[in-house]
Amino acid sequence: MSQPHARSGQSVVSEENTIEGVFEVEGKDPYETQRTVQRYLSQETRHNILQVIIGHPAHLVSVTEFAYYIPKSWSTISEQLGDLASHGIVKKYIYEANSDARDVPSAFWGLTAFGLALLEEYNYLRGLPIMRAAHDATHKPETVQRHEKAPATGSPRGNQ
Repeated sequence: MSQPHARSGQSVVSEENTIEGVFEVEGKDPYETQRTVQRYLSQETRHNILQVIIGHPAHLVSVTEFAYYIPKSWSTISEQLGDLASHGIVKKYIYEANSDARDVPSAFWGLTAFGLALLEEYNYLRGLPIMRAAHDATHKPETVQRHEKAPATGSPRGNQ
């Protein structure tokens, strides 16, 4: 999916971000770049966050859903969401229409264009059918079901 950038020869996965720039591997050999990115993506909590987003029907996940699916403390999940956001891989999306509604979230986490392209380039999206089937087959409490079905289209809101 990535193509050489016309000016610099870098792998481009979006107009704003390059793998080399985001992961600070400018001038490194391709194997070192691949190892750096794979090491980053395979960290357990980050990997789980990405798998939850990939498997989610809307690919937009509330904090309640993350807390249900990932057996880590909320502070650990939040820290890794922040790290993924600082790398431009995920972003918080706000659905303003839910702001005043009870029992449904207004904030969701989803992939950015860079994140989607990065996961495509590193073959994470090949697992989408499996992650979706696992997601659909998972027993979910009523709260998680309600969050999963909540309207979730929204606009990006910062790197939070």
